[in-house]
Amino acid sequence: MKPRSDLVDYNVKAGAEADELISAVDVPPAWSNALRWIPLLGNYLNVAVQMGDYATTLEQCADFMARDLDSGLESELIGHRVSIKAKSKSA
Repeated sequence: MKPRSDLVDYNVKAGAEADELISAVDVPPAWSNALRWIPLLGNYLNVAVQMGDYATTLEQCADFMARDLDSGLESELIGHRVSIKAKSKSA
């Protein structure tokens, strides 16, 4: 994962980046099983078509984790595998 820029601006309000994400617990968010019906290759094609949509920036991930840490022990994510994805531009 690569940062969006080499400069760090500590005056920028944290949290705006995390608003651009959707998350899910124990499964990929917004996952589609559209191509799984194809024999033998369906699962591979399904992953290959969708994996480009799961790119995020380092800042988005950091803001997401910081927001969750702020919720403390009330976090719904404790003890789970969490996946995040950038919201699509059309949504």
